[in-house]
Amino acid sequence: MDPANGGLNGVSALGNTKTRNNNYSAFLVHTYFTDDNITFTSQGGITRESFSINTVNNVASDLIGSESNLDQAGNINVNQFRRDQDDSGFFIQEEVNYQDKLIGTIGVRADKSSNFGDANTLFYYPKASLAMNLHNFDFWKGDFLTNFKPRIAYGEAGNFAPFGALFTTLVGNSIGGLPGIGVPGTLGDATINPERQKELEFGFDAGLLDNRIRLQASYYIKEVDDLILQAQNEPSSGFTNRFSNAGSLRNEGLELTMDADVLREGDFKWSTNVIFFRNRSEVTRLDVDPFDLGGFGTGLGTFRIQEGQSATQIVGNNGEGSIIKLGDAEPDFQMTFTNNFSYKNFDLSFLWHWKEGGDNINLTTLLTDLGQTSNDYDDFSLDPSGELSNGDFRINSLVNGIAAPFVEDASYLRLREIALSYTVPDKVVQSLFKGYVSNIKMGLTGLNLVNFFDYNSYDPEVSNFGSNGLSTGVEVTPYPTSKQYLFRIKMDF
Repeated sequence: MDPANGGLNGVSALGNTKTRNNNYSAFLVHTYFTDDNITFTSQGGITRESFSINTVNNVASDLIGSESNLDQAGNINVNQFRRDQDDSGFFIQEEVNYQDKLIGTIGVRADKSSNFGDANTLFYYPKASLAMNLHNFDFWKGDFLTNFKPRIAYGEAGNFAPFGALFTTLVGNSIGGLPGIGVPGTLGDATINPERQKELEFGFDAGLLDNRIRLQASYYIKEVDDLILQAQNEPSSGFTNRFSNAGSLRNEGLELTMDADVLREGDFKWSTNVIFFRNRSEVTRLDVDPFDLGGFGTGLGTFRIQEGQSATQIVGNNGEGSIIKLGDAEPDFQMTFTNNFSYKNFDLSFLWHWKEGGDNINLTTLLTDLGQTSNDYDDFSLDPSGELSNGDFRINSLVNGIAAPFVEDASYLRLREIALSYTVPDKVVQSLFKGYVSNIKMGLTGLNLVNFFDYNSYDPEVSNFGSNGLSTGVEVTPYPTSKQYLFRIKMDF
């Protein structure tokens, strides 16, 4: 490579990774049946997992002549990453089934990990559940309501601390031309514990009209204690961030599902599925100062973790020196509608997805404003005084540190998938392939073909920072979701 064109006068690289993962487990299940048709199912088990990874990368630049050896270079850079982790635990569980009328379960799990502050401490997670099949009792006379099963469950689980949260990783550097060791910007926590999740869920399953209509409803309350945060630290300490069990998070949600066989007689059949779900979160405890993440500062809108507020709230400057809440990425609710039709050998299905509410931080429009190419640049719908066009209003807001114009509602209705398929009749398959092929099915599928939204960009379903649930919905000139057309053929030999 030519140094005048940004090259390094030749580069030679050599790297290798050694990974060793071991997983050991043993389980024992015992079932006991009584004369009264009561079933006891006892389970127990132990697990042990170990992970080891060692990655070494060597990069040599400014090679001498035509040499490719790493040691024949003016600059040599070596990087190594090592990770060792050991996890182990056990569980026991007992399930009692009384004539398939009452079903109860109780159990406990215990885990320990080298990623914890005390690698030898076991953390215990209990669970219990109870369900009643009321339709199996003698008193049930449900002609319209065929089945009805109320249920309740409680369980706890743990999330291991991420590797590196336990300690402060030292980094190599050069000090006055001499080799040295420095500290990074993130401070570890030698007493880090796992996150503990506690969830209470209750609901019911029901079948109507000889189970032609099936309903499910669940309401859950989920709390996460000892939330592991990479919070901002006092700059005077020399560290910008630190790991800490510094908070608690509460989620409450509702999930409703309906499946129905609308028509199931004759050649034409029609089934449908509708799902409704919503969630509300709240940071119930925060032992550190409120901090921002997943954005580009309060002048453009950013996410803020703050006690007493939603974990997905969006805040920003109001132009008067104050930071206010501007929106929330959490939707009001979401629904999916799935329908399946079949007529003889043809099948047609489609899935609609409706997301109502939930805000995005739209920075694509701002960037196109700077080039005066926004589609609504010359419109006058944002400025309350009516003096500035939309583009000038957003640029003026940027200059004055006002974030509100960049936070937009991201509701949409989308045809996620539509598919049409045809199954070749058996007699045609037999005549063509003489028994070598038993089934042929071909079809055409379209993905994301139809979209309805008022969002001022290409696509409201965006995330500049990946799938992190606490900072989705930040848009910075992404590609819109692609429309896809797929043809498939399936043959059984």
